[in-house]
Amino acid sequence: MNKSRDPHALSAPFNIDPAYSAAKLVPDAAGLSLLSEKKTGPFWIYLFGDIAAHLFGRMRHEAFSICKNLFHPGEFRNFRPTMYAKRTFNLPELPASAMIKLFCSGHAILKINGQSFFSREFPQKPESCDIDILPYLKKGDNEIRLTLQCLGEPAAFLIQGELAETDSQWMVSSDSVNWAAPDFIPFEGFSRFPHQEDLPELTLNAKHLGDGIYDFGVETFGRPMISVKGQGDLTMNVGESIPEARDDKFDSQEQLIPPLRFSGGTYECGATLSLRYIHLAHPESLKIVDVKLAAPLYPTRYKGAFACSDETLTDIWMRAAYTLKLCMRWLCVDGLKRDRLPWGGDLYMSGLVNNYSFHDKGLMQRSLIALYGDGPETLDVNNIVDYSLFWILALRDNVMHFGDMLFLKRVRPLLERLLKALESRCDSNGFIPSAEGVWVFIDWSEVEKAGYSSCIQMLHVMALDAVAEIYRAAGETVRSDDMLKKARRLRKKCGKAFWSEELSAYVDNIVDGRQGSHVSRPANIFAVLSGTADHRKMKTVAKGVFLNDEVKAVGTPYMRTFEALALMRCGETDAMLSIIRDDWGGMVRAGASTFWEGYDKSQTGVEIYSFYERPFAKSLCHAWSAGPVYLLSRMLTGVKPLAPGWERFTLSPDIGGLGWASVSIPCPEGEILIDIEGSLVSVNVPAGSVFVEGDRVGAREHQGPCIVKMKRKGVNRMSLS
Repeated sequence: MNKSRDPHALSAPFNIDPAYSAAKLVPDAAGLSLLSEKKTGPFWIYLFGDIAAHLFGRMRHEAFSICKNLFHPGEFRNFRPTMYAKRTFNLPELPASAMIKLFCSGHAILKINGQSFFSREFPQKPESCDIDILPYLKKGDNEIRLTLQCLGEPAAFLIQGELAETDSQWMVSSDSVNWAAPDFIPFEGFSRFPHQEDLPELTLNAKHLGDGIYDFGVETFGRPMISVKGQGDLTMNVGESIPEARDDKFDSQEQLIPPLRFSGGTYECGATLSLRYIHLAHPESLKIVDVKLAAPLYPTRYKGAFACSDETLTDIWMRAAYTLKLCMRWLCVDGLKRDRLPWGGDLYMSGLVNNYSFHDKGLMQRSLIALYGDGPETLDVNNIVDYSLFWILALRDNVMHFGDMLFLKRVRPLLERLLKALESRCDSNGFIPSAEGVWVFIDWSEVEKAGYSSCIQMLHVMALDAVAEIYRAAGETVRSDDMLKKARRLRKKCGKAFWSEELSAYVDNIVDGRQGSHVSRPANIFAVLSGTADHRKMKTVAKGVFLNDEVKAVGTPYMRTFEALALMRCGETDAMLSIIRDDWGGMVRAGASTFWEGYDKSQTGVEIYSFYERPFAKSLCHAWSAGPVYLLSRMLTGVKPLAPGWERFTLSPDIGGLGWASVSIPCPEGEILIDIEGSLVSVNVPAGSVFVEGDRVGAREHQGPCIVKMKRKGVNRMSLS
């Protein structure tokens, strides 16, 4: 084994990201409070969830103004315009002076020890006010209270001052009755409130390919700027592909392109567009000097890395990570061209990928809160039953990968509401009828969903297992055990209800008490991933369904990722790797820089870009297609957190026919480096983590920092997490 193998160095030559860095955030995040990792105050104070709700509103407004065929159902959270805040502090002696500096928006009223002494209207941008609070203080315990009433934006404030600085001791409420901890946003400057921040921009340059086509080299996102000389009219169209850029028919366009603005020799587009190519038409009297893009990018660094003996897989990992990176805005969105907004199932897949690449905690937490909605008792996440279940899985992953127990405490009331809503829909068997949801999605493929969908029941099993893990992480072992028992009962009923001996597979549904006769890949995928299928049946469905070309293919790379996971669970590692080479590699061979919303290898020519019966509706940068990052980093190593924040972890590598694999797994304390070659495994355990080697009986524990050398034995097929 090569002792010096570095996955970051080995994967860097395959990078296609113009803002790539494994060492620092790019673009520079200086001055952005929302991206700050500071641990000390003062902090901006918000009601929990309000900043995520406001950002969601901003993003929905932009998406609906630019995306022509946008469909984004759901009832989402809104921010609250009124905030009550309070903090107590003790003064053994009165100080000689006590000045505070208040920054806020809206109308502010201050009280100390029940006495109202300050009332003022603040503008919708940070403006400070110096306030002397000494006359209202007393020896012993003191209480300061602030009431904010805002219009059109969330309430937010910050206080600097030795006695009442905004720190973790503050409590907030929207009704002055129910008090809770606020959202704390580190202070990085007064130019604007955190919820008003914009993403930093990089300037990208296009290459002229001839015949009016300009190429930025990769999929990207931004505002085109065209410098010109001479006179004449300029028209512009953009596309994720050259055919789309050339097609200027209004009905074919997926994005609304506003008229170009001309100033100082430059035409500029006022909208942020998803594109790789620009097509420009103009008379000979007008000369193009250069074509640039002002690209707003979410500051990231590649904390995770993957490289292996198959360069095709290393290349695909990097493209998959870049696919997710472009879909990282202030919230994690499904795709750039359409819909540019969060969806629950997409978010779960994005979380799986983020956990092993950029490891951005705040992005996922904001997205979880924004998507939750105000009424899970009547409406699912995005109106989709399976997306409510995926929301629970995504929450579990966030807890285990980042170990933010304060976030879990804040979000627990939302989780409990959702669990109660799901339970209210269940029949006496614990099954959720399809009629109890507005929409059962699963995938864009032929799956029977009437009556009782097997996919939904098995996803419910997975969600219950996830809740048990959440409770265990919170130290609630009794509730965790109860939830595990509930999951086992439902898993057993699923196995009995949906397995067909005649068909040697799991069927899609039950209608009027009778098994359906349709066998799809998704039903059998979730039978494997939920643990419903035992070892014998896993082998049966692997051969009879997953490796059987006569069974209709899944509809998207999203579900294809789940199928690859199921194959891995069935012991078919090389088949899983073949899927990545065939499907994601097929997109690369078709010219993809980022991965597409859908892929059908039978399609050729311009039809590869069509979707939803529209010629260019297919998103060519879709986060739910970034699954190879998870498949390669997580599944080949078998690495898994056993405690929140990777405080304890284990692994069971299986790299199939690969010669070697080298992986960096990001965690809160740094990175776990895993190198595998043949039967030899090296694990670099960071400080703050414990590597558990082996199974429960006779397991050895290694406290980091240390390097563990071992020989790979049998492979333990672990659950999806």
